[in-house]
Amino acid sequence: MIRATDFNRPWYAKAIELLPAKITGPIVELGAGNGELAELTKGRIKKLTLVDIRRGRNTVRADFNRPLPFRSGEFTGAISLEVIEHLINHELFLKEVYRILKPRGCLIISTPNIVWWGYRLFMFLGRPPKKEGYHLRFFTHYSLTRLLKQSGFTIIQSNSFTTLPLINRYLPKPIYPSVKFWPNLLAQDLVFLCQKN
Repeated sequence: MIRATDFNRPWYAKAIELLPAKITGPIVELGAGNGELAELTKGRIKKLTLVDIRRGRNTVRADFNRPLPFRSGEFTGAISLEVIEHLINHELFLKEVYRILKPRGCLIISTPNIVWWGYRLFMFLGRPPKKEGYHLRFFTHYSLTRLLKQSGFTIIQSNSFTTLPLINRYLPKPIYPSVKFWPNLLAQDLVFLCQKN
């Protein structure tokens, strides 16, 4: 059995924890990469459409800086993990996600938190922001929350998390505790379950 930890991407496990127990209707994954999340949710999500900028097996190709190639209200849910920080036009992306969701459809989204204490320490030591040049946008808990609300979403639940620097390096299975307090400072990665208003 494949586990989220097999891919060394802790946001997969945190996002999967936010999935409803019973999933009905079609779901779209925006930024499907190599289809890892599809493997992890096989059997749980019956109808999953994979979308990425690269064409792959069973993948719809789309540029997320342009309108999405789907009908309005086509999906009951959308998942977009570690994608929004790579987009030039992130406002259009969220408007398009809103458009393709059915009324009260759900979105699970994740992105790094640029003001996590570890990144602040790196910057204090003179290092550039995490993945500067690779990430085009930088978000905080506050800025992403505001952007989602402006785009017509209500945040239902957060499963943002942090790492245990130095400690995780020596553990056979790294630990990524969820953050409930002071997410702007303590959350390394932001993970939200949202609902279309």
